[in-house]
Amino acid sequence: MSAMIRPVRLDDVMAHEIERHPFEMERGGLDLVPPAGNVTIFGSGGGDQLRSGSDQLHALQSEVATLRREIHEAERMISLLEQLLRNTQIRERDLRRDLLAGKF
Repeated sequence: MSAMIRPVRLDDVMAHEIERHPFEMERGGLDLVPPAGNVTIFGSGGGDQLRSGSDQLHALQSEVATLRREIHEAERMISLLEQLLRNTQIRERDLRRDLLAGKF
């Protein structure tokens, strides 16, 4: 898991600690003296978010691959149907010519 450094405002940290330990604040148990400026908190590097994003990316890539296969199959089917249509039109034209020539 990677580490991530993010600057935070100390007021936010203190408010969070007060929310987490309200009874200790009432008893004077938390001694939070804010130094001036911002502090840096070291936390998880969002490993879960990266894993989740990676899973979503993998799912989207597999969906794209599936859609590409389906498009390829559809294009192949269209070309086969177009060839059948051309063959039928040629056959119809030949039959009309033979009918007009009196062969039937």
